[in-house]
Parts: sequence; structure tokens; C-alpha cells
Amino acid sequence: MTTMTAGEARGKYQKGTAFERRIRDVLHSAGYAVCRGAGSKGSSKADLVAFSPHGPILIIQAKTNGIISEDEWNRLYEISLWSAERYKDFTVCRVIPIIAYKDPRGRLLMDEITGFRVYRKPRENRQPYDWRCSCQPPHDDLSKIDKA
Repeated sequence: MTTMTAGEARGKYQKGTAFERRIRDVLHSAGYAVCRGAGSKGSSKADLVAFSPHGPILIIQAKTNGIISEDEWNRLYEISLWSAERYKDFTVCRVIPIIAYKDPRGRLLMDEITGFRVYRKPRENRQPYDWRCSCQPPHDDLSKIDKA
């Protein structure tokens, strides 16, 4: 096993931070208010939280390659269930757990986590999520922003 040098760790952190900011900017342009949890290695495991007056709250784990550990996956899904359990007798906004990543062409993609992770089946309980706001009138085409 090789050990990562301080410079490599710093570069990896900066790459992840830049990706989180890209997601933040795209969602902000789509009408969301976005909070970034710097150093989100704590109990929440959410890199970003996005709010919109026209839709659900998104809790986002940013992974440039789309690969997320089983523990991170299950923790993010568990967090999304908190509001459903706590406020089941009230009308509240749905909380959706999201994995944000880049495809091989560098485009931003988001998948919704729909259940706990199934062992050795990383594509199960995961489906594409369209984050574009469904409000009227719709926002401008995000493809121009997404290529940053």
C-alpha cells in the first residue's frame, strides 16, 4: 500500500472542493439556495444542501468518479429519512439524497439514492435525478453553465 504525500492529499482536496463549487454554482443558477459543508467528514456526510421554493431539499455527496462507499451511501440515505420519520404527521418538503459525479465527458450528473445500498450491487437503489427546477417559467438552459 502506498502512502499519499501531503502535496497529493492537498491536490485531491482542492479537486474535490472545486467540484463541490461547480455543483453549487449549477444549482444556484437553477434557482436553488445552496449551503456547502466545508470539511464534511463529520456525522452528516453531506457536502452540499440545496433548497428550492419549488421542490425538495437535496442533500448531496460529491464524488468526481461517482464511487461512494457503502457506509457513506447508507448514512446519506438514513439522513434523508429523518424528516420523513420526524414530521410524518405534517406536510413538509421531501429530502432527497443525491450522489453528484462527472461522466467520462466531464458533464455533471446526479443520481438519487432510493434505498440502502445492496452489497456488491452499486447501481441498485440508485437512479438518475433531474435537478432542474420545474417552476414556471423554466430556467435557462443549464448546459452552458455545466461545461465550466
